[in-house]
Formats: sequence, C-alpha cells, structure tokens
Amino acid sequence: MFEAVYIADTNNNLVYEYLINLSSPSFKSLISVVSSLSADPNNIIEINKNYSVYKYTTSNIIIYTLNVANINPMLPFHFILQLIDVIHDYFGYPLAIPKIESNDDTLTLLISQMIDDGIPNITDFNQLRDIVPFSSFLSKLLGKTSQMTTNAIKKSTSTSISNLPRSQDLNTSSIPWRRSNVRHTNNEMYVDVVETVDVIFKSVAKSLGSAQQVKQFDSAFYSTNSSSTSSYSKSLVPVSSTINGQVLFTSRLTGVPCLQMILNVAGLNNINPKFHRCVKLDTWKQNNGTLSFIPPDGKFTLIKYSIDLDQFSRKDQLSMLGSVSVDYNYGLGLHKNEFEVKLQLPVIKGVTKIENLSIEINANYSNLITIKSSRLTHGDFSYKSNGKAEWNLRSVTPGVNPILYGSIITGDMETDSETFDSERTTQDKTFTKPVLKPAFIKLSYTNKGSLPSGIKVDSLKIVSAKGLSETVKPYKGVKYLTKTGDFIIRS
Repeated sequence: MFEAVYIADTNNNLVYEYLINLSSPSFKSLISVVSSLSADPNNIIEINKNYSVYKYTTSNIIIYTLNVANINPMLPFHFILQLIDVIHDYFGYPLAIPKIESNDDTLTLLISQMIDDGIPNITDFNQLRDIVPFSSFLSKLLGKTSQMTTNAIKKSTSTSISNLPRSQDLNTSSIPWRRSNVRHTNNEMYVDVVETVDVIFKSVAKSLGSAQQVKQFDSAFYSTNSSSTSSYSKSLVPVSSTINGQVLFTSRLTGVPCLQMILNVAGLNNINPKFHRCVKLDTWKQNNGTLSFIPPDGKFTLIKYSIDLDQFSRKDQLSMLGSVSVDYNYGLGLHKNEFEVKLQLPVIKGVTKIENLSIEINANYSNLITIKSSRLTHGDFSYKSNGKAEWNLRSVTPGVNPILYGSIITGDMETDSETFDSERTTQDKTFTKPVLKPAFIKLSYTNKGSLPSGIKVDSLKIVSAKGLSETVKPYKGVKYLTKTGDFIIRS
C-alpha cells in the first residue's frame, strides 16, 4: 500500500527519506516526474499503472507518500496528518526542517512503527511513546556535553522504572490511546474551547434620498433609530453561516483517570459532534452535553463540532456571529465611488479586548489606481496593490465604534467626473452615475473569554483514578477563544 515517505522543503530539496522496500524508488529519481505532472499543493499524482504519489504541502515543507496505484486518497491524507501530529509531539511546534534533520534517527523509528509492511499500523502517539524513546533537544545537548552523566541517568531511570509495581490496576493494554504507567509530579488538566465563525453576507443597499430617510440616519449609513437592535438586520443578510468548534484537552494525570466533563449546550439541538475515540458515546446519548472519558496523556482534541446557523431564526442567527458587527454602505459621494465601514464592538462579559482586528477591502476593477481612506478613527489604512487594501486596528477595547470612510480611484475617474457633470447639467435629472464599489470586504479578529455559540464548560471532575492518590487535587483551567475564518461581506 505505502512504498516510501519523503519530506522535502518548498524547493523540493530532500530533507528526509524512508524507503519501505529495497525496490522503492529514491526521491531523486522520482521528483522530476512528480514536478512535471502536477503543481497542485495537495493531490494524488499518477506515476504509472503501478504507483502513485500523494503530495501534502504545509507552509515550509512538502510531504510525499509513494503508494500503490488507485489508492483511496483519504488514506495517505490522514496518515500524513497523523505523522505531522507525531512530529509535533516528539520534536515540538512548529514543524521545522532543522528539527527533522537533527532527529532523523528517531523519525525513522517512528515511521517503522507507524507503517508495517506498507500498511498503517500504530499511529497514536501515546502508544508510540511506549515503543520509541522520547527524546528532546535538551537530552541531545546533555548527551553531547556529558555522555557519561547522561548514560548514568538513563541507566538509573531504566532501573527505577523496571522496579515499579505493574499491578493490574495500571495495566492499560486495553486502552490503546493511553500510555502505560503514566507518572506526573504536577497533575493538571487544561481545556481550551475554540470556535471559528464562517459567514457570508450580502449587502442590501438602501436609498437615502427621501427626507424621511435622511432623518433616520446621522451619517451616510448609521441608524439612530432606538428601536433597531442590530446593524445586521438593517443592512446585511447572511447567505450562509457556520460555527466550527473544538474542545482541546491537555491531560497530565498519573495512573488511569476516568473524567467527566459537562458542556452547557442549552438551546443547541444539533451541534454535529465528532468525538475522540476515548469518549463513551452512550453517556453522551443519554445526557446531551455530558462527556465521560479516559484521556490520552498529553494534548489531544476531545471533540469537534459544527453548528449550522441557518437552522435558527434570523434574530438568533445574527446574535451568534461573534463579538464584532459591521455597518457597511457603498455608492456614496458625488461620484458614487465612496464607501463607509463602521465596526460595532459591544461590551461582552469576559471579553477585555478584540485582538488582530482588521478589514480587508477588495476591488477588482481593471483600471483601478488605488483604494484610499479619507476619514479614519482608529488604526492604520494602507493599499496593498492588486486591488487589496487593509484597515488594521490590531487590538481594540470593546465599547468603541471604529469608522472608515474611503473611496475607490480608477484611471477614468477624472474623465468620468467631467462627463458626468456635463451630462447632469444638459440632460435629464434622472441620469445616474455607475457605482464604484468594493467587490467584498473581509473581517478578521480573535477574542478570548467568550464564544458566539454560548457553549460553556459547566464542570470537570475526576470520577475515578486508578494509581492517583485521593489527596492529589489536580489543577484545572478553562479558556475560551473565538476567531474568524471566512467572514465576508459581498457588495
């Protein structure tokens, strides 16, 4: 099934090579063929009737697997993702070429366990830790500076571990995702709940021509009607919206603990969960929101979930789109080339600041010269070329309403202005000038302390813990993080 694993840099220079069979081709003999057949970042490349290559590209490396022809592409894809997780677990984050080069011997041992005769075998890093020695840069440094001392420490550690009692209580052979005989000096549990908001809005333009309408707006678009409860309901209509969440768990507990976590998912009938295999599904089915599990040792994803907001009413849907809302209007000014963006950052309990806040403005006119700002209350504005500009606010305290008033400048602007003014004075008063507008704007931000779905961790406790003393009270910590994925507003 698998014939080889290759790791290269972004220029396709070989960093690491693992050949499963003696007959497997080397990377040098294969790369010219692979490069000529495909330039896509992730795909299956058919070499001949016998072999295919799966290519997976990250920010700084490319991982290839040589496979038999007609393989299911999901198999090498999931294997590579697991391999990346194992490399992170053993050698640290982020993934870097020097780490791979300096630990090629350990990586070879890992892949030899992960692939058995070409078939994926042991891919859970908790199991791999019991088989492959866990090394680090510190241990390598000690090994270079004081080899004798390191050998003595290893011998002593090996002897002490071999003398530990191996009672049936600590036998985890029936728990494949957890290492055996786990020992920790500081017992602790951490939970990070992360939600990503993906939404596409279409802008509903409103005419401000009548006197009655003008009375209802202080500026080009900002409503002062006290009965209005949401800027989205006035100007933007969601085309599609989704919240993708995950509960990240870090467990450093001695022995074999059985944990119970209760998630408050009130009002969410269907969150489409996907669980780690350690979770007891029967408990969740009987009590929605209750997770019972024996955790792996270390960091892992306990649950992933997806909330389709289209199933909610418009009011509820708009209230679950994060801690930043947008008022947006275009086609303003004499030449109808100006636009206005106002951000609303309400005060939310637990949220002290909005971080990495920015707006990307995209315009796709072939004769576009620039996108400029004429009024700005917060942050910096810059034109990035290629029809893109960025309003960067960085970190902002909730409770303020940043404003941007900008315009789109094209090569025909002066000619268009003269023609428009002439035709407006000599022709019918109903003449309208074409609107110049951004194709779309994109919002990006993160905030800590609150989730748009309202999900919370109500409780986390140890139900039973074989091998963990009753006097030990593990430290517990819970954090919430919200971030945007594709938060796009179409003009």
